[in-house]
Parts: sequence; structure tokens; C-alpha cells
Amino acid sequence: MSRSLTVGQLIRQLEELDADLPVRLAINPDWPFSHYAGRVLNADGTAFIADDGQEGYLPRTVSTLLDWENSSTPTEVADSDEAPEYLDAQDAAYVVTELFDRPDWTVEDDDLPATYSSPCGHLKVRLDEDGWLYEAREQPTAAPVWNAYFTASVPADAIRAFTAALLTSL
Repeated sequence: MSRSLTVGQLIRQLEELDADLPVRLAINPDWPFSHYAGRVLNADGTAFIADDGQEGYLPRTVSTLLDWENSSTPTEVADSDEAPEYLDAQDAAYVVTELFDRPDWTVEDDDLPATYSSPCGHLKVRLDEDGWLYEAREQPTAAPVWNAYFTASVPADAIRAFTAALLTSL
């Protein structure tokens, strides 16, 4: 199917379905959630369907049918379509630190606090008992140009999503 679905194509697909089915939007294969469909409007020569809020995690069966299984989606999403398994007793730090398990990244200490450095030293990620600190620099020894901090209370799946997106953009 083309990336540019027309109103006619959408109507034909919807006509094949039960008119009483609820409608949800499957959003972002890298972090799949189910969203409520909102208003539909015509603007700038395009039909837009507004997102009307997040319902929850996208069911695994939907990710499979959309062929999103091979994306960078965390594979730990539970078969029951609830929260990722690693939120219930697995090592929360590991789901993030495993992303830095690359031959070109360095770790300055395997115990807490631990600092992970990108190959050129432009990004440093520090993990300690209080949370995660991300710092980006133009030069490895320069002051940070931006930083992000996540306390230990931030769910590991959110930090993993941030980290995966950041590593994808490097």
C-alpha cells in the first residue's frame, strides 16, 4: 500500500468492517501504543485524523499484523498486551544499559555509578542510584550543550524509548 492513503481508499477499507467496531490509531512501530481517533478535518488539501489521547500499549497481535515485530520495539511487551514484562521484577537498568552494549561505546565503571560514552565522546550517559543523566557536547571536553535527567522513579521503558530514539539519531 502507498504511504499516501486517499480518503476513497480509507472508506473502502472501512466499509469491509463492522460499523459498530471502535476505532483506534496504531502509532509508531518504535514505541507502539493504541490511540483514540479524534476529529477528522480537511486542511491544506489533506484529510487529517486527530489523535484524541492514548489508550495503552498496542496489542502484540496488531504489531504482528502490521509487521512491526522487527522494529526497535521492545520485545518485552507481555503476551497479555499489558505493560512490558521488565516492569514486573526484572532488572530495570539492564533494559537500558543493554542498548550501550556496542563495541564502539565505552563504560567507565561496571558498577554504580556507571558512565557510558559514545565513540567520539559527544554523548555521555551516567547511571547512579538517583537516576539517569544524558549529556551531549560539541567537543568531548566542552560543557554540555544539552542534557536530560530521569529520576529513578521514571519507568525503565520510557528511558529505554528515549535512549533508543537518541541512539538511532546518532
